[in-house]
Amino acid sequence: MALVQDAGNNLIIRCVLVLILLYIMSIEDVRSKELTVIPVLIFGAAGAALSLLSCGRNIPEMISGGAIGGVLIFISAATGGKLGLGDGLVVMMIGLTLGFSLTFILVCVSLLLGALFALFLLVVKKKGRNAEYPYMPFLLITYVGVLTAV
Repeated sequence: MALVQDAGNNLIIRCVLVLILLYIMSIEDVRSKELTVIPVLIFGAAGAALSLLSCGRNIPEMISGGAIGGVLIFISAATGGKLGLGDGLVVMMIGLTLGFSLTFILVCVSLLLGALFALFLLVVKKKGRNAEYPYMPFLLITYVGVLTAV
């Protein structure tokens, strides 16, 4: 109980949960180009519950963080799945766990990394313009970079 009340330890637990989720989803995304929903929901529910129990968290911050994933889900639907629905769900769960600011930074930087990687492969003619790339590894790399920078 004392661990849950301590915002610092709670933050560490939430960060580790997100790290584990991104690691699992990155492997799955690279191998099968699809994401299983069950681990996302389990880790997301645990992270959201910890966020609610945290002293410094508030519901609008959680909802706005989750809304970023909602935007990605909308983009997935609008583009016929060019961006995966599972990617949006993972980002939504991260947003509910970590809040708006960190989730926004993670998504922006990881999309930029993914775009630079795709551009590099396009320039060296390894992949075509319509090639598909797994998004989760870029999100994981960005998340590890943010964790080590903080």
